[in-house]
Amino acid sequence: MEVVKDLTAELRKAEAKDRWYEIEVVIERLLAPQRYTRPFTYVKSGWGELMRVESVVDGAPDALRAPKRKVKGRKGESEIKTGNCWTFKLINSKGDTVDPSKVEDWKGVSIVVPWGQHFGIWKGCLRRSLEAQKSQKYEVVSLQLMKVYPVWLNVGNAPCESMKEGKTPEVVLESRPNGKMVEVFFDYIENRKVKFYTRIDSECPINEERFVALCKSVSNLDTVGPSKRGSIKVTSLKHVSLTEDEIKQLLIEERTAEPVQPVIY
Repeated sequence: MEVVKDLTAELRKAEAKDRWYEIEVVIERLLAPQRYTRPFTYVKSGWGELMRVESVVDGAPDALRAPKRKVKGRKGESEIKTGNCWTFKLINSKGDTVDPSKVEDWKGVSIVVPWGQHFGIWKGCLRRSLEAQKSQKYEVVSLQLMKVYPVWLNVGNAPCESMKEGKTPEVVLESRPNGKMVEVFFDYIENRKVKFYTRIDSECPINEERFVALCKSVSNLDTVGPSKRGSIKVTSLKHVSLTEDEIKQLLIEERTAEPVQPVIY
């Protein structure tokens, strides 16, 4: 084989034209993705009252007594149930996944959310913004030329707000194929300030002006995350230049991160 022309240098020049953005947001409210669960015990109010009126006839066949009227009543005051609640992924200081139902001391335990990759929350926000602008048909494909780092975003210390004293998970009514409505429980976080990076390929048709407009529109979405009940406020957007070591570290974290699986958002 004969090398006609080495284009590696041109490839590196093209890579250097990629745009990097540092984005800071406040997660005002976000429900847990439907992947991890924890047991949740809750008390339901009474199911109502049941009254039964019966007429009873007794005695010998040739000498029946007059019918007796009986009234029976049942009243449901409360019932205790234990079900599953969708919750967030927890990690300890070593990066190992922690079972929330077995945590005795929350010190050193953090919450991470699936933020990067195609099925992450940030790209989900951008897709919903494009959908609301009726631009999904033309521009949503361009999101494939964006990458978000890190894949799993640390949003701060555990427990989440719904697990704190006096708080309960969010209750969402969801329909089933048989037409019934069932209660589904979600943990949630509130007012978490985080920072992440977005890399836009130099060949992506979404220019800087359009990307700023997209980020601005995300701040006005109230359909972020599962069941479309969350909101995110973009507070800072900076076009930055990362060093080779910083880029290398982000790429290593991306390769070693647990893949983000498609879930219902």
